[in-house]
Amino acid sequence: YKNKVRVWNVWLGDFLENTSQIANQLLQNHFKYNFRFEFDFKPIKFNTEEYKFEFEQPEIRIKIPEYNGQTTTRIKKPHTFLNEAKWSAIGLTIRFAILDIKLYQADMKCLVIDDMLLSLDMKHRYNVLDLLLNQYANDFQLIMMTHDRHFYELSKSKINALNQSSDWLKFEMYEDKV
Repeated sequence: YKNKVRVWNVWLGDFLENTSQIANQLLQNHFKYNFRFEFDFKPIKFNTEEYKFEFEQPEIRIKIPEYNGQTTTRIKKPHTFLNEAKWSAIGLTIRFAILDIKLYQADMKCLVIDDMLLSLDMKHRYNVLDLLLNQYANDFQLIMMTHDRHFYELSKSKINALNQSSDWLKFEMYEDKV
């Protein structure tokens, strides 16, 4: 049991390190944010005695060690320091990084985007749309859903500009109030 827990802790620590490296590259290259995050991973710990078993859950926190090119230890609570758009960008880059790491051998890859871009401003939505259409649309069946008419039209326009219109099915649904 001790060996399995040790192996799992090492695997998760390495996975988080690889994920944060890829996610930070996406954050800087596609979102143009000038900060870096890292995972603070506290592994599973346990202690056994003859009649006693103590177990500590693993913990993963996000730290911001660099902001606007400056190394900092002053950002103690990143969830109160960063705005919603930056948190959304971190979340998206983590999701994309995990896709790059975990699903490279899958026979069928499907990526469903369901209004997860709402908290981003239009500039960053456009950047994510570029990333989706240029990097992920070739490897994934991409399903994008939104109730934001402007984002729908933007997506349609971008798909047409890339001459990919024949590769896409576009559906519009409306509520009919009778």
